[in-house]
Amino acid sequence: MLNGALIPKTCKLTQICFALGATLLLFPFAIFALDCLTLAVGGSIAAWQAWVGLVISCGLCFQQNSNRKQALIVLAIALGVIGLSLWVSGSIYDFSWDGQNYHQEAILQLSAGWNPFYRYLDQSLDHSIWLNHYAKASWMIQSSLYQMTQHLETAKAINWILLVASFCLTVAALRETIPLPKGWIIAIASLLALNPVVIVQLSSFTIDGLLASLLLILGVLLYWIGSGGTFMPLFWLAAASAILLINLKFTSLVYAIIFIFGLLVWLFFRDRKVFYQASIGFLFCLFIGVAGAGFNPYITNILKQGNPFYPLRGNENVDIIAPQIPKNFIGLNPIEKLLFSVFAESDDARNTTAQLKIPFSVKLREIGEVSSARVGGFGVLFSGAVCLSLIVVCFRKWKPFQLTTVALGTILASTLINPEAWWARYAPQVWFFMPMAIAPGWIVQKPALNRKVLRFSSYALALVLSINCASIVAPEIFQSIRGAITVNQQINKLKQSGITQVSVQYNLFRGNRTRFLEHGITWTEVNRNQKLPCKNPTQFYRSRTLFCPISKV
Repeated sequence: MLNGALIPKTCKLTQICFALGATLLLFPFAIFALDCLTLAVGGSIAAWQAWVGLVISCGLCFQQNSNRKQALIVLAIALGVIGLSLWVSGSIYDFSWDGQNYHQEAILQLSAGWNPFYRYLDQSLDHSIWLNHYAKASWMIQSSLYQMTQHLETAKAINWILLVASFCLTVAALRETIPLPKGWIIAIASLLALNPVVIVQLSSFTIDGLLASLLLILGVLLYWIGSGGTFMPLFWLAAASAILLINLKFTSLVYAIIFIFGLLVWLFFRDRKVFYQASIGFLFCLFIGVAGAGFNPYITNILKQGNPFYPLRGNENVDIIAPQIPKNFIGLNPIEKLLFSVFAESDDARNTTAQLKIPFSVKLREIGEVSSARVGGFGVLFSGAVCLSLIVVCFRKWKPFQLTTVALGTILASTLINPEAWWARYAPQVWFFMPMAIAPGWIVQKPALNRKVLRFSSYALALVLSINCASIVAPEIFQSIRGAITVNQQINKLKQSGITQVSVQYNLFRGNRTRFLEHGITWTEVNRNQKLPCKNPTQFYRSRTLFCPISKV
């Protein structure tokens, strides 16, 4: 799968990046596959799936790479990435609303033995509607990682692992399909992988960043297949990413289908033999992803609720958008809402009134709000980057049917099919257009005027996107470090005081209970309509959890 039959032996960068990216992708996929098989036979998720998944992914990398020295290098880097990801994730806390609410609770319920293939959680449990009916791939993988380390926060490592995997596979795909200088391939791959939605969710259990990373992996692998790459090795990796996407989120199922359909349209006209192979292969992949690994939620939702996308669709559906959508977006069509959001000031307020801004203008307030922005969620300079990308549209000669055109059309179709694509986290693929617009500056050579204009736009666009990403990364690092210090101080204060038991009101943030349990502190929960026994309870940083010490050693 990973050997020289796919990659020219002279291109070591492509070989290493492909093998490393494949290993890092197969690690969470192997865990998920083992989790599904275990649940199907009535078992429960445990640590062994993570350990065996690690052995499988590393074993495949070593066995399939004929260059043993290179295989050892790749394995060493892969293990280093996984180990570092676990350490970084375990050192910082998730401060997101959704992450502390139902994502952590789902992981803890699975770790406690819940088998969603055979039973629903009791409706009296907070967030049970989401836990019972949402897709579960990320929760299942993270449950195994949590039980492997016995530290809940380390389970966020999957975010970092798939970020690196998406970068490596993008480098390999671009290197083999687009005639660009090596430095620009690395730059474009970096910008594609460092999607703002990925950046802001690296430290959380929310899953839109995972969606962006997996969608990028699937997209570049399908593009590689369309460019004539060896089908079977690329197909197996694309199928792995597609199955993870199908079981990550309802919208990612739709996005994966559209991406695959885009490839099939291209192959139908260009290579019928590969078209038939791909059609059969991906139909089987979709069947396994939906009816097998996706038995819960897709099949169980159909059987119990009559709609695979319940509770967002079907009878008694829940409207999660109405409390969030900007007031002046009501009545607009999806394209109008998307354009308004792209050219609006970054704003994280619910039901805000979105404000248009001049491209390249920045208000200091915006920088701190990108991480949870409802509008302007791709960064403070994204609207300026869009304007620069329009230069490419004007100065590049477009053929009506070429692979790049089909790829761009596929991304656009996957965006517009979602009526709520105005919210960056719900359509992270919008970001892909901007780094892709850098490439023509180094491909187009004639006429000279077009080449010079496009070369200038490539430099300018790369600079603007880099600054845009930096303006998101810096506040995220600061907030994560400050938050980790604050929470550690709150816990250490209890331990240093000899506190062994606390009285707690979780207020929907019950995932925070691991912060006590992992430090040997027991807790007694107080209902939301009752009072805690102390006058001034402590509140966890960026959480609604309140607690009072009630006993010492």
